[in-house]
Amino acid sequence: MDKVMKNLYSILFLAFFLTLLSGCVSSSQFFDADPFFNHSNIDKKVQKESQPNNGKQANKHDNKKQQQRDNERQQTKQKQREKPLQTVKQKQHANKEQRRKVSIPEAILSSYRLGAGDLVSIKVFGESDLSLVTHLSETGTVSYPFLGELRLSGLTINKVEKLIVSGLKGDYLINPKVTVTILEYRKIFVNGEIKNAGGYAFVPGLTVEKAISLAGGFTVAASRDEITIVRNATPQSALLKTAVRPGDIIIIKGYQQFFVKGEVKNPGGYAFLPDLTVEKAITLAGGVTQFAAGSLFGNNIFILHDGEKKAQSATPNTSVSPGDVITVKESFF
Repeated sequence: MDKVMKNLYSILFLAFFLTLLSGCVSSSQFFDADPFFNHSNIDKKVQKESQPNNGKQANKHDNKKQQQRDNERQQTKQKQREKPLQTVKQKQHANKEQRRKVSIPEAILSSYRLGAGDLVSIKVFGESDLSLVTHLSETGTVSYPFLGELRLSGLTINKVEKLIVSGLKGDYLINPKVTVTILEYRKIFVNGEIKNAGGYAFVPGLTVEKAISLAGGFTVAASRDEITIVRNATPQSALLKTAVRPGDIIIIKGYQQFFVKGEVKNPGGYAFLPDLTVEKAITLAGGVTQFAAGSLFGNNIFILHDGEKKAQSATPNTSVSPGDVITVKESFF
């Protein structure tokens, strides 16, 4: 009986143990199955909760980058629009300057009248026998087929074309098309107080100053203010910037005087003499007065050379050129 009871207790204990063990296993499955106690779900939930904030930050960062890129593209487009505009303005300015530079010569040459020595080309479309290149003779004429001697001197290019068309039309050609071109203009001439006086080829855009440069420049006695152009036998005053036309004669006059002023007995202008010095010039002016500085030529006498803006101290042997001004200072004691 005792043995039976002992076995019964053992069986009950074993059953209790198995029941307890079974409950532990079920609890573990319950925790794993319940989303609340599932660690992976908890991690995912934490990730999901953190994702919105991270997403907002990422979106904000991306938006900022996108805005920067948009600003850069906008600036690039603006520069691209400005660059062509600047280029166009620069070209317009350059064209305006070019038109301004050539407007005077074009205006002159469009009304230019032919004269002796001009080399012209006369072409008739489709008629090589009626086309020629020739100089106008000394009398201003050319010899042209069928029409004989034609006086072209004093005519513009347009009038020469009309003259030849009217001569050829009817008897020789039905509808002649004539083109006249000046290949070489007659020479200009530069005379007077110039280093290399003579004739020079005319080129469009030539001015008095450029013509003087072609002729070697002024002599020491040349006057920059006394310039004359003889055009069509009519003399007229000119400036250095005056436009020159073919056949013009430019005359540079010379200074005929030098000047002495200040403390001399007879201040004024005097005829220029070769090898003139300051001492001789003062002598010609009657010498110095009693009020002249006691020590002459010690920063007391100055000479202003023609074309210069600042006078300089003079010595007795300083050379004098036409147009020079000599000043004798007054004594302060």
